[in-house]
Amino acid sequence: MINGRSDGGGGCFLRRQMVEQEIKRDLEQQKQSADACDAINSDAENDEEEYEAWKVRELKRIKRDREEREA
Repeated sequence: MINGRSDGGGGCFLRRQMVEQEIKRDLEQQKQSADACDAINSDAENDEEEYEAWKVRELKRIKRDREEREA
């Protein structure tokens, strides 16, 4: 019996290790989820930029077509 315990305190150490491992796994999962959300947000930003570029090209095409009809 060590420190008044028959298991030598090893059970407490093992529980602590298990809890630490679980916390590490949870933190890693949260990081991966945050990274995935960042990628989704980046895609949305790219979509907005692409849409704006498309709008400019389309307006130029419409203007060019109008000028050709009027000429």
